[in-house]
Amino acid sequence: AKANNTEYINTHPKNATGFREWCRDMDYDSYTDEEMKYFSAAAATAMAAPKGVVPCRADFYRYVQWHNLAFEVTSLLGIPVTVLHYEDYHRDFNG
Repeated sequence: AKANNTEYINTHPKNATGFREWCRDMDYDSYTDEEMKYFSAAAATAMAAPKGVVPCRADFYRYVQWHNLAFEVTSLLGIPVTVLHYEDYHRDFNG
């Protein structure tokens, strides 16, 4: 486990530097044809982008996909949704 891997902990500290290093590690992983077939055409294009063009491309895709699917499920089930935008807090914290 990575929790006891001192080499990993030393090269991936819990800060911005460690996060960037982890992203670099993730960006060097290649996707197999089997894995790529689960992505939409647009996502597959982004995922196949040259390494370094989209940092942490797999996690970026997962983040966007999670939100897209959450919107789809709430719409299909008729669940009311409140959308908050981070930039709104910067302009008017008290709403």
